[in-house]
This record gives sequence, C-alpha cells and structure tokens, in this order.
Amino acid sequence: MLLLGAGIGVLTRKTVDNSDMQRQIMTWASNLETVKSVDCPPNVKEKAGDNYDCKVTFEAGHVATVHVVQEDNHGKYQMYWSPAIASGPQAAAMVSASLTGTWKGAAVDCGKGILDVPDAGLSCSVAQGAAREHVQLLIHDGNVSTRVQP
Repeated sequence: MLLLGAGIGVLTRKTVDNSDMQRQIMTWASNLETVKSVDCPPNVKEKAGDNYDCKVTFEAGHVATVHVVQEDNHGKYQMYWSPAIASGPQAAAMVSASLTGTWKGAAVDCGKGILDVPDAGLSCSVAQGAAREHVQLLIHDGNVSTRVQP
C-alpha cells in the first residue's frame, strides 16, 4: 500500500510598514508645503502590481491624494499625486522654464498655495512688459508640458 501525503501551506505576505510609508510621503510632500498629516490604509499587503491611495493634509488645509503603486513584493514602489498638484511657485517655475524667445524671463503667476492641476491644465498668466498671455501647465503621468491658451 502506497500512501501519498499532501501538505497545505498558507503563504503569508508581508504588509507595508504603514508608519514608514507615511513618513516617506510626509517628507516627499513637504517639498510643496508644510504637511499636517498623512493617512494611509492599514494592513496593505506587499504585492507587485497592487496599489493604494494615501491622503495628505497640508497645514493650509488643502487635502490631496498620493497614489502608491507597488512594483514588487519587497517594498519597491512609485508614488504620484492623483490628480496632479503643484505649489504656486513650483507651477510658475515649470512654466517659466518652458518660455522661449521674447517671453524668456517673463513674470509668471499661477496662483498661491497648493493648486490642483486638472487634466485640462492649470491656467497661468505670463507678463512681459505690456504684453500678456495665458499659458496652460499640463502634467500627465509625470510629464510636464505647456501650451498657450487660445
């Protein structure tokens, strides 16, 4: 008589270190403005391809979402704002860097505080002497572009 045995094992996955992730997001987000709090979901399993969202509350009251995409089962990840956001000065610097010709060095105003950058773009005003123009700042999948508003 031949006996076959089978073992049943339960694979347990590691969970994301929530406190560490919140600290990393707080440090990253502080490049824009002072962060009041970061809230990530508890007990997120480390699994390649899975993703989750964390909420960031800035001191001035703006609440934004950080989308975290897990690249592997060992803690490697990417994060980005969803939808895109920028601080007023950061947005102005991005538009300023794209200006050429007679507009190079023009004054750019995109607003103050933390700004949502909708898919249609964030409207910024550009002034060079008496000349005025409106430029859209676009941020898609981490790529920044600008276009003159019609």
